[in-house]
This record gives sequence, C-alpha cells and structure tokens, in this order.
Amino acid sequence: YQLAGTIFGVVLNIILNIILLPSIGIYGAVISTIASELLVLLIQVVPILNLIRRGWWGIISKGSMINYFNNHYAHVNGLDPNNDEQIKQFLKKIEVGYSYEFNGLLPIDKNAEILEIGSGIGGVLYYLKNNGYKNFFGVDISETQVDICSKFVSEKVLCDDAFRFLENSKKKYDCIIMFDLIEHIDKEKIIDLLATIHNVLNKNGILIIRTPNIASIVGIRIRYAD
Repeated sequence: YQLAGTIFGVVLNIILNIILLPSIGIYGAVISTIASELLVLLIQVVPILNLIRRGWWGIISKGSMINYFNNHYAHVNGLDPNNDEQIKQFLKKIEVGYSYEFNGLLPIDKNAEILEIGSGIGGVLYYLKNNGYKNFFGVDISETQVDICSKFVSEKVLCDDAFRFLENSKKKYDCIIMFDLIEHIDKEKIIDLLATIHNVLNKNGILIIRTPNIASIVGIRIRYAD
C-alpha cells in the first residue's frame, strides 16, 4: 500500500501539472500537490479500514501488550503461531531490514553486553546472534513472544516488565536497544524509563531507540500496525 500510494501519487501529480500549469499557473501546482497527497492518504487508509473491520483497533487502544502477539502482531504480519517454518522465514525476512538500520550503530566489540527491551519474538536478537554478538539478552512482557523467541532464536530472554527488570538489574550494559516500544509507554513514565535505562548503562554505553513517525505521509498504516 505504501509503495502503490507513492507511485500513484507521483503519477497523478505529474499529469495534473501538465494539464493545469499552462492554464492557471502556480495554482495548478498547488492543486496537483494537494490532490496527489490526498490520493496517497486514501490508499494508506485501506489497511487501516481492514484492521478496524477485524476488530484489532480495540485491542490496541487498551494498550494490552501481554497478549500482543496473539491479539495483534500475528494478524498484522500474517503469522500462524503453530507454523514453525513460517516463523523461521519471517525472522530471516526482517533480519535484512535490521542490517540497514543497525549499520554503524552497534558496538564493534562482539563481546559487548547488549540488552533489548521489548524483544518480541526475537527479531533483533536473531540479527545479533547471526552477526556474531555473544552477550545479548532480551526482555519482553508477552509470555507468548518470549516462548517463540526461546524456541526459534535463543533462550537468553526473560518474560518481565521493563521497569521491574531494569530496577532489579545488577548488570550493566554497553548497548540497550528499544525498538517500537517507547510509543507504548505512558507519556508521564517515559522520563523515568530513560533514567532507569541510564542507570544500567556502562560508561560510554549507548541507547538505540526506534519509534514510528506517525506524522509522515506513510505513517498512517504504522499507527495501527504496531
């Protein structure tokens, strides 16, 4: 949908500019831009309507992360929790994207202590493992996702609340990763979470955060996909 929306938007913009610029000048350019962006927006709405039709929006709005995989993640990504081969292929697929996202960000030392908060089914841990990192660990509040990670990626993962885990941690880390999690934290708790993370980072340790940009023109689908 994102690719289709972008392509159709560009094509519509070009056609309208060719038609309107000679007759109404700069106003034609304005109309062309608005029309093309509206088309992209409409195409992006299609997957959202599908999500709403299937009732997933209600689950997400309640902020339930404990049953996140069965209630939402598996549906959005077309995953069958009982299909082992499908999950293996999905992990391989998302690993490709991480190779671009982590380029130049991770510690050079393969023995670095790395923690992922909100590790899910283990996509990032899968990437770390396959790229030679030895001392990685994940924590996630969803027992289902932890079980999947333990089965297909590594048993170096724990089912626990992020705050509780960090506050009780006696270990320090060289790198902490938090992908697509901070937007699920109550706004008034984010500073406390970051302060707690800072307390368990080694000197010169790094924190890598990824969060969706819902304001982008292709961000509408992500609003309900994560």
